[in-house]
Amino acid sequence: WLLSHLQTELETNLPDEPQVRLDAIIDRMLPAAGDEAEIRFRRAILEMRAQAPYYETYHDQFRRSDELILGELTEILETGVETGEFRDVDPEETAELLYSLVYGTLERGVSLEDEAMLADSRTQIDRYLERTVYET
Repeated sequence: WLLSHLQTELETNLPDEPQVRLDAIIDRMLPAAGDEAEIRFRRAILEMRAQAPYYETYHDQFRRSDELILGELTEILETGVETGEFRDVDPEETAELLYSLVYGTLERGVSLEDEAMLADSRTQIDRYLERTVYET
């Protein structure tokens, strides 16, 4: 269910412009400050992910989820580079780095219930994108 929901979300409910789409995906991956329900949901996902090495079903689901997200990030970056909205970055490498940054932020912020860290890290991710990815 979660995987099909994620796929539908990525395919239908995001804007088309590369920069706006990239920002929207990051917004959806990181819970907003004060959204306790979203933080609890993300915590449950992290708890399930922690079981992935032990349960093949979880492993396969999270592997496919990661592939889906990385594929979407890569596609957005490719489009942004092609249209001149983004600098000439390597889309796959940049997607891997962004996903690692976002996931690390999510894991630390949610597991420690540190909303300030989530907000600060989001600011740093935005600064990285502005300095490295977005064409100014």
